[in-house]
Amino acid sequence: MQCRWVHWVHGTDLSPGDILIPFPGYLLVFVNTGSPGRDVWFDDLHVGHYYGQVLEENHYYPFGLTLTETGAGAKQNPYKYQGIELERHFGLETYETFYRGLDPQLGRFNSIDPKAEKHYSVTPYSSMDNNPVINIDPLGDDWFVNSTNGDVIFVRGYSKIDQNTLDKFNYGGHDVNEYERFGPDNMFGDKVIVNNYGDDVLKADFVVIEDPVNFMKSRGYGSAEKSKN
Repeated sequence: MQCRWVHWVHGTDLSPGDILIPFPGYLLVFVNTGSPGRDVWFDDLHVGHYYGQVLEENHYYPFGLTLTETGAGAKQNPYKYQGIELERHFGLETYETFYRGLDPQLGRFNSIDPKAEKHYSVTPYSSMDNNPVINIDPLGDDWFVNSTNGDVIFVRGYSKIDQNTLDKFNYGGHDVNEYERFGPDNMFGDKVIVNNYGDDVLKADFVVIEDPVNFMKSRGYGSAEKSKN
């Protein structure tokens, strides 16, 4: 979103230009006269809110096949379903993830999961564990990667963590190498309530999920099977 501040003084435009606002939230507007102890009058103070033009709108079937697509003449955005690039050259019509391609008509990847040995009960060509309503797989590797002890932690705004991150949140007694990212902040919706945390988890910076097994099962995820020697 962009915010435009228009400032006119005696017919002269003193506007600083557009201000880019990268995140959703609230805009607080205040006026400072710069003249304490003196009354100042404004003859035309106006705060307006104008919606930007929708350049493109897409609707999908569950596994990413395009249902409808509308545009406003702007350059087409190649990143579609789950933020994955749609490859339309040569009539492929597949989504090219980091690891492999997804065929939205079949709901299957065209090559095996590079981490297939972690869940033998699921076909290595499966996408989103056959449940695209609950699960996402933007990279094409694992739909869910469990840690060695099954813990689930929430760290707001981090796509990658290191040992310093855990130390920062007083969780330094745990090995960061045991944790793998399995989705963005909002992968479970716009609000997450758990028993050991009374408020919305997404509002916190760091939360350790109590009873992670049932937490994940209630959201359609199961534990990965361990390989047998």
